[in-house]
Parts: sequence; C-alpha cells; structure tokens
Amino acid sequence: MVFVATLLAYLPAVNASFIWNDSDYVTAPALRSLDGLWRIWFEVGATEQYYPFLHSAFWMQHRLWGDAPAGYYLVNIVLHAGAARPTTIAGYHYQYFTNPPIKRLKSYDNFFPMISAKYYLSRSLEFQTGSNQAISRPPVDSLTGAWLINEDAQLRGCAAQRPPAPSRDVQRRLQLQTLPGSCGHRLAG
Repeated sequence: MVFVATLLAYLPAVNASFIWNDSDYVTAPALRSLDGLWRIWFEVGATEQYYPFLHSAFWMQHRLWGDAPAGYYLVNIVLHAGAARPTTIAGYHYQYFTNPPIKRLKSYDNFFPMISAKYYLSRSLEFQTGSNQAISRPPVDSLTGAWLINEDAQLRGCAAQRPPAPSRDVQRRLQLQTLPGSCGHRLAG
C-alpha cells in the first residue's frame, strides 16, 4: 500500500525537467565512454563529488536514456518507494505475522525536555551546562530485521518487545579557549 501510494504521489515528477544542479550529476560528455567509467572510479575530481557507485549508476542510466530526465526520475521514485517495504518473503512474514501490535500512548507530558546555558567567566573561559530528558531507544544491534511504525503508534518488529524507557542526561563543561599568540608565542608574519 505504501509502495503504491509513493508511486502515485511522485509519478507526476517523471514529466519534470532537471532542476538546480541535477545536470551536474548526469554523466558529463567526457565521461560517457568506458574510459569515462574508469575515470569515475579512479580519478578524483572527474565528477563533482567522489561517489563512484552513484556516478556509475548515472553512467549506466545515461547509456539507457541519455539526457532525458524522465528515466532518472523514474528510477529514483521506484527506489524510494521500494524502500518502504521488506524485500524478502521472510521479511514480510516477520513484519506482519510474528509479533502482535503493541499499543503505545500518544501523550507526552514533558514540557521542558532540554535546557542549556552558557556563561562566559572571562574572555577565554566559559562554563556550559545542559540537561535533557528523552525516551531512550533500544541499542542498534537489537533493531535488525524488518520493522514498521505506523500512524496509530503501533510498533511491529524486533524492537517491539522492549518498552520505551525515559532517560535523563546532564552535562557540564568548563572550556578554556586559547588564541594563537596568547601563550607567549608570537606568530611569524
């Protein structure tokens, strides 16, 4: 359902033209040959940014539909819509059949979740303090697998078995800032 909704929402973008700096990322004429593909991987500065996988994908797409933006937009829309779903049958089974949905409260009663202050004791000495309160999440290693949080605040998946836990963190810092030449050293010049 989310896949189809995403496709329908963004399908009109297929008819759009390139915007902002999109044309900088479409494969430049000097990089359209097999030698250009080699340069994408092994010559830093051949592309605007060194992202060889991305620019190799653009190189391949340029071989398919040239400078027409519709093909690039269609691939982008399908990739983003596809990210909304599990990609294996086991992922679908895990997401929808292994754990019943857990109801969560939608209320939040913490009016000041964070506060911080900074005080300059002198020109080069400052004191900072801060406190925050949050709902701590499970560690990353327990979030593997397919999971879903939907609009009804139901959580399905591996992290659903752990209740959210409030956490409080307080930090204090005393910082001394030194400038070049302030410790008796002179700058050459």
